[in-house]
Amino acid sequence: PWLVRNAVQVGTWNIVTSNGFNVAALYSPEAEDLGAFVDPVYNPGFDDMRLLQFDEAAWNDELTRRGHRVRTVALHPGPNPTLDVEILGRTRLGWGTLRNLRACCRQASVVVAHGSSTLPATTLATTGTGIPFVYRNIGDPLYWASNWHRRLRTRALLSRASRVVALTEEAGRRVARCYGVDEGRISVIPNGVPVRDFPRRTADEAAAARQALSVPPGSVVAVSLGSLSPEKDPVTAVEAIGRLPDRWMLLVGGD
Repeated sequence: PWLVRNAVQVGTWNIVTSNGFNVAALYSPEAEDLGAFVDPVYNPGFDDMRLLQFDEAAWNDELTRRGHRVRTVALHPGPNPTLDVEILGRTRLGWGTLRNLRACCRQASVVVAHGSSTLPATTLATTGTGIPFVYRNIGDPLYWASNWHRRLRTRALLSRASRVVALTEEAGRRVARCYGVDEGRISVIPNGVPVRDFPRRTADEAAAARQALSVPPGSVVAVSLGSLSPEKDPVTAVEAIGRLPDRWMLLVGGD
């Protein structure tokens, strides 16, 4: 299987994952034995991989260590390339990119398209190959289809997907309602985070952090964590917290 992202693609012929273990949930030996969807977040068969669910590079290393064939590539370099991975082409949907992606897909048994432009790229690359693909929606399902012709295009592309993965139950309902995707083809797999990167803080560490951020001891703090983009809409979070008395807000984001 292949995992295709805007920035990263991870694949193996046996088990592969996205942020939420997409393909492992559907095509792993555990899922095949059960004959149904398996949630790797809770299935004990994946306990030793739990910390890898948000880190494709770590998955790459772990699967390689276990003897699986893994390849990591990018659709295109992007504005700020920081990962040492193979690039398929100069643009997301360029002829050369799609040709190289199609060649990759022909070696796979299933493709996972991870968000945004990977949906049209994977649809085009797998056309006529008979290879199924899973689409992972990573944001607001309606944001990038704000008018009728975009919604129609997205609906047509999603109709080609064997399964659609949503981050939340509400996102899954929106995909079904707005794009006509049968609920039986939708799986909800929340994002996971590596526990090792978020250790529990001691009381002294928490107090020191509040002091460093000039947050009064004992006050209620709300955190908005995400990209500073219209889709994430941090302005609404700021306005909402501003209506509450004695509340502090930490806005954490990037471009």
